[in-house]
Amino acid sequence: MFEGESERLNPKVPYSTEFVAYSGESADEVSCRMLATLTDVMTDLAENETALAVSHGGACFRFLQTFRDFSTADRPFFSNCAIQELIFEEGQFHLKRSIDPIHQEVKLYD
Repeated sequence: MFEGESERLNPKVPYSTEFVAYSGESADEVSCRMLATLTDVMTDLAENETALAVSHGGACFRFLQTFRDFSTADRPFFSNCAIQELIFEEGQFHLKRSIDPIHQEVKLYD
């Protein structure tokens, strides 16, 4: 219904349950679904294989919040086409770096 519309139609962040009334998911449901799906994807990969996952910035941010507290840590880039490079070790995701290709900036994480 609103596909391709301006961002001005979105509710203010952080999202919570605003989309549930329109047959959407809550922010917590999105986080849980993405964590489960991406964990399955990474678990099924052979050693030294990589995966590419693409999603909207809000969903990516909620996913990253499942394993990183941005109230105490530097927030990654979330501009158009921003890239988050993650490492998956021992069943856990870790943010390695955030890349903003538009402004040609990179943030490194532990």
